[in-house]
Amino acid sequence: MLFFYILVVPLSVFLHEMGHALAALVLTKRTVLIYMGANKRRQKATLILGRLQFYFTWGFMGSVATKEDEKQLSKYQNIGISIGGPLVSLFLVIVMIVLYFSIQMRPFFDNIVFAAGVFNLINLCVTLIPTIYSTGPYAGLPSDGYQILTAMGKGKIH
Repeated sequence: MLFFYILVVPLSVFLHEMGHALAALVLTKRTVLIYMGANKRRQKATLILGRLQFYFTWGFMGSVATKEDEKQLSKYQNIGISIGGPLVSLFLVIVMIVLYFSIQMRPFFDNIVFAAGVFNLINLCVTLIPTIYSTGPYAGLPSDGYQILTAMGKGKIH
């Protein structure tokens, strides 16, 4: 179980955030910032790959931003960037289901693949629910679903 929390959860969150980042890279010409762990805006980038800047600290959360004001993005850019993470989570759920049912594995790996699939399904659902998080590390931040609805003109920016 420790393996799950040390590797699977942070890797799943990282891949979800990379979905947002790749969409931002494709849809904008901006520098994209990926924060993994505590979002400390004053820290120096841990890794820079072209327009991608990674900021790594230990933790189970992540976020993506661009260097410029995100309110200047078009409706379609906002929707594309917001849906990038959930699409990666959906892809991971599908991959885990295929692996779980098609490959004979030892029980340890079988359980890890199953748990990773469940975690990514929960991550997918939680991030698509349109809400502003009230507690936890994301308190005060909008979910991906909220950002999508707001970009479509169905939500309200606070």
